[in-house]
Amino acid sequence: MGKSITIAAVCGSLLAAPAAIGQTPPGAALTERVESLQLLELARQTVALHPEILAAAAAVDASSATRDAMARPLFNPEFALEFEDRVHETRVLAVNQTFDIAGRRTARTNAAGHDRDRAAAELAGVRRRIAGELLYLLGDYWTATSQDALAETRIDLMRAFAELTLQRRQAGDLTQVELNSANLAYAQAEVAHATAESALAAADQALRAVAPPPAPPAWPALPLDLQPVPGDPGMVERLLAELPELRARQAEVARARASVDLRVRERRPAPTVTFGAGEEDQEHYLALAFTMPLNIRNRYNHEIAAARAELSLFERAAENTRVRARHRMLAASERYRHTREAWLSWQRSGEPNQSQQAELLERLVQAGELSTTDYLVQLNQTLDAAMDALELRREFWRAWFEWLGASGQIDAWLGLDTGG
Repeated sequence: MGKSITIAAVCGSLLAAPAAIGQTPPGAALTERVESLQLLELARQTVALHPEILAAAAAVDASSATRDAMARPLFNPEFALEFEDRVHETRVLAVNQTFDIAGRRTARTNAAGHDRDRAAAELAGVRRRIAGELLYLLGDYWTATSQDALAETRIDLMRAFAELTLQRRQAGDLTQVELNSANLAYAQAEVAHATAESALAAADQALRAVAPPPAPPAWPALPLDLQPVPGDPGMVERLLAELPELRARQAEVARARASVDLRVRERRPAPTVTFGAGEEDQEHYLALAFTMPLNIRNRYNHEIAAARAELSLFERAAENTRVRARHRMLAASERYRHTREAWLSWQRSGEPNQSQQAELLERLVQAGELSTTDYLVQLNQTLDAAMDALELRREFWRAWFEWLGASGQIDAWLGLDTGG
């Protein structure tokens, strides 16, 4: 068989190939960004041009414009002109101005400002989510790429073994059953390769749907040498405080609190002063009037009660978000720790043993010391172990990306300015 070197390559180098570009040094700070320039550039272009991010940015612009509008004076002056032709002509010119003595303008501006803060936090959350989706899809792509290469190697091995089996069958050394087993294994390998090719094409298309066009000549690689996450409880609390989803909920609470203040101020009357000048019976006169609405029949207590109930609702929603985010961060940290330990264990023992097993099988089958059945069983076990290692590598990446998302550190790792 002429493919002995391929088995060892599959069992070893395939697992390390996607990490060829840029690795994070062990023990580096959590916020130290990845060193792959291609990955950094792709992430920056994605968060700059993705339609969902652009829509969230437009929402921030709209809320900023609303905040500016709320900062303008609440009441404009009114101009009145009256002419009456009776026995004596009457001409009156008056200006009415209502005054916001309760400070409604300030309360409205504060509420709109908190709306803008919520929109900005949601924009940061959307950008981090899209960046996380990009990383997940890159992990799927590189896994599918390695699985496709592994499936192609399986075809080469099974084809070579089927040819060797046919030669031995013609020489009378093997039975027809053993030849049929070799041919069946080859056919199964072709089916597995077709499935792997389809999965690779789907992974590539999924990436193209997220990344901005045109797609790069080659998708950037992902690092494998990832550092452990911090376990300091104080660090967890500090990271929680900076999460976009928590800041968005806190902005909603502040907006609801400002709404309560606005409803209280709206209950206070806004007086109107009128200054006028006129002529009647050829006599000139000046007039000054003052009007004040009386909140007697409706004191607006129910509006205030509704605003306070809404404030209580947002406070509970914010606390629920915080509790869930904390549990998600702790769970992501624990999952990453276990997955990282499993990956390091594989690198220490599983990968070298697998390569040795592949080389030993090659020597035994070439020497005729393994039966057809034993060789197929043990070769499939070796290749299945390589496939399991690829899945473990994908889970290792996913666990890291999940931790970055749960802790709000994707932007720091990718060197992005999320605007949050």
